[in-house]
Parts: sequence; structure tokens; C-alpha cells
Amino acid sequence: MRILAVDDDQSIRELLPLILADAGITDVTVAGSSQEALSVIFEQDEPFDCFLLDIQMPGENGIQLCSAIRKLPDYQRAPIIMLTAMHAKSFIDEAFAAGATDYATKPFDVSELCARVRVAKFLSDEQRRVRKLTRVFAKPDQSDEKAPETGFADPRTIHGIKGLIPRQALSNYVSEVSRMGVKGCVFFALHIENGRNVFDKGSPAVFDNALRQIADAAMASPRLESVIMSYVGAGTFVCCSSAANLDAAERLEAEIQHALDDMDLTFDDGAPLEIEVAVGAPVAPSARRGLRLEDLEDLALEAALARVKEKHAARGVEFLGRKMF
Repeated sequence: MRILAVDDDQSIRELLPLILADAGITDVTVAGSSQEALSVIFEQDEPFDCFLLDIQMPGENGIQLCSAIRKLPDYQRAPIIMLTAMHAKSFIDEAFAAGATDYATKPFDVSELCARVRVAKFLSDEQRRVRKLTRVFAKPDQSDEKAPETGFADPRTIHGIKGLIPRQALSNYVSEVSRMGVKGCVFFALHIENGRNVFDKGSPAVFDNALRQIADAAMASPRLESVIMSYVGAGTFVCCSSAANLDAAERLEAEIQHALDDMDLTFDDGAPLEIEVAVGAPVAPSARRGLRLEDLEDLALEAALARVKEKHAARGVEFLGRKMF
């Protein structure tokens, strides 16, 4: 795995290759600023597999650099680990919203940093495998392997929307805010009631566009502050917000639904594409450390399930059961 590490501190630039060698990674390039990093990136014949970015740097900081890297086609999925001595939650929110995959604090715990890099290597290797299969599949009769497919129940990564991050990144975000304490954080699920129909009837591009429009509508709500969200599959987003005024999920649901109703969305054949959403009541996690995303997902999904049941009962429509999730 090829890594680019960016830090304005020369001692850190000298230390990181030594630490990464403990994780079995020896192909490490270092840069002292965001500008130098971008120059190095553009000089490469083969893209880097992973980035380690210091947040606090003169000029363009690491969060801005992360955002710039995410705009480059070769790096929309590359693991990006932020490095910082800053412990304020606002920095964590901004970093993950800009596209960070993980977060490591200074002074470094060598074993922890190596573990995070090993996870990044696993993600990078898997992405390389998917790219290879995709290229091979574009040439018929070149391989017996099947092209990767994404089903309705699978998570999807939608690029280009600030705050909409992959599920693995959301898991890392939960771990980091849990380490700091979770005061003020609430989690909720945003579910597409007719998501299965949209997925089955539309092309992958249509479904991805629907997800993008829903995320845009949610992000635009004044009720959400510093929102981080991820599409976890089966028509469901799991969201985290620091907003203290997210006390009425039904109002947020109505705002998102109104925004979607005003959009002129269509299927591939031009037929109208109508989206119905349900927002579960927010879940305030306990203040204990060591929270897992899976636990919060379960709580948020149960709340969304209860909301869907409530809406079906109000319409006099039979609820089809949890299989819709």
C-alpha cells in the first residue's frame, strides 16, 4: 500500500514512516503542506492508496486538503486518516463531513495507529479488487469472475455531498465521539418507505440519484446542525446530529417530504418517481464510552420502524413487516 502522509511538523514526518513500518508498510511519501501534497499527488503515475493528513497546518488545513482530495476521481473512495492533537468535537465533525475515513490523535498510540492503518489497507485492497473486476467485466469473455453487484440491502457510497459518508467512516466517527463523550449527539434513521419499489423499477443511476436528492433535502433542513449521515442499505440512512432542537421528528420528516415532492424526479422511462420518507424519533445514546454503531443503528431503526407502522395505521394500510427494511 502506498501512503502519502502530510504534516507541517518535520519530526512527525520523520516519525510516521517508522511507525508505519511496524504495520508492514514501507512505501510512504511525506509532504509538509497541503500545497506540496497536491503537487505530489498530481505527479504520480499510479494513485496513492491511503492518506494521513494533519488537521492543523498553516495555509490550507488538513480538512480543506481532505475535501480537495475527495474531489479527485482517483480518490473518491481512498481511506483518509486525519491526524491531530485537537480534541474538540467540531474538528471531528468537520473532518468526517469533508470525507475523512478515520481519525487518530496525537501523541500517537503506535499500536492503535497501526491498527487503523491496517483497516485502511483492508479497505484499499478491497477497493482495488472491485476496480479490477469492474475493468475486467467491461471486456466480455475476459474472466469467469462476476462483476460486483450492489443489492437493495447493501450500503452504498454516494459522492459529492458534504456530510454523507460511507458506513465504515460513520462507525469510526461514532467511536471517536464516544471516546470524547456523546453529550448533545442524537441519532435517527431516515427510511424510504417505497425504497424497494424505486430500487426494483429504476436503474442503479436512478436509485443513486434518489438517494442523493434525499440526502440533499435532509442536509438543507435548518433543524439539523453538524449532521453526519450514511446510507446503510435497505432504503435507510442513519444520521447523527448535534442539534438540540431535533425534538420533533415529524416536522423534519414533513420538511424533507415537502422538498422531495417539489422535485421533478423520474424513472428511466420518464414515469414520475415519487418518494415517501419516514423519520424515526431521535435516539440519545448513553454517556458510556465504547459505543458501537451497530447498537445505535438498531435503536434508530426500531424508532423508524415504529414511525412507519404509525403512518400505515393512519392510512389504514396493512403493515408488511420488518422485511421492508
